[in-house]
Amino acid sequence: MEKPFTLDVESAEAALGAAARAGIVLGVAYPRRFHPAMIELKARVQDGRLGILTHCESAQTAPAGLFMSSEYWRSDPQEAPAGAMTATGVHNLDAMIYLFGSIDEVYCTNLRRLMPRLEDTTSVMLSLANCMSATLFCSLVTTVTYRFAVYGTKGCVALANQDVEFRFAPAPEAPPTGRHAAPLPEIIEYSGFNALTAELEGFAAAIKGERSYPITPEEIIHGVAVFEAIVRSAALHQPVKVVRR
Repeated sequence: MEKPFTLDVESAEAALGAAARAGIVLGVAYPRRFHPAMIELKARVQDGRLGILTHCESAQTAPAGLFMSSEYWRSDPQEAPAGAMTATGVHNLDAMIYLFGSIDEVYCTNLRRLMPRLEDTTSVMLSLANCMSATLFCSLVTTVTYRFAVYGTKGCVALANQDVEFRFAPAPEAPPTGRHAAPLPEIIEYSGFNALTAELEGFAAAIKGERSYPITPEEIIHGVAVFEAIVRSAALHQPVKVVRR
């Protein structure tokens, strides 16, 4: 399935049920789960190398809205609610679920800056069940950018650029004697890695029974529930609790 899986939880549950009854392998297209930079970040989150996690910030933008016909389906607020969320934002939303687990509450500001029908500039504040905070920004009316950063008491990891550069900046181990200085970062480059190929290979391996596809039905449902809460928050202009299933 391409992302987003569905636009509401009711249809997501119906689709998951149909796939289960048919006995087929279901995969959702979130290729960053297969990228070695994201896998390395997951390992450092789990083994404590980042310390106590405090915040995650993500930003992903693209220029598609500058050239998109007003008749195109992605320009239709009914087909693409919450602006850039369906095109780009859901990728980083899924990454947050992959890394940190459940999301409790969202507060979305959704603005139409250029596109004639669709809100094209979307910002979301999120409260996570593990007591972290997070921010998610996505836009369809600027150049291509990508940044995903996780802050912890032992340092910060930032993933950036289209080839996804992994950059870890450690926190000092002792109080500084003067002004805080930025430590030398650890940098890992993954130039040329094809996450789409890895995703398709992962799906083929799941079909063969070699390993499970790494996005569970529970994570799929939760991602749609958070998306639905973001759409509702944008409409109400207020925080919205995520409904647990």
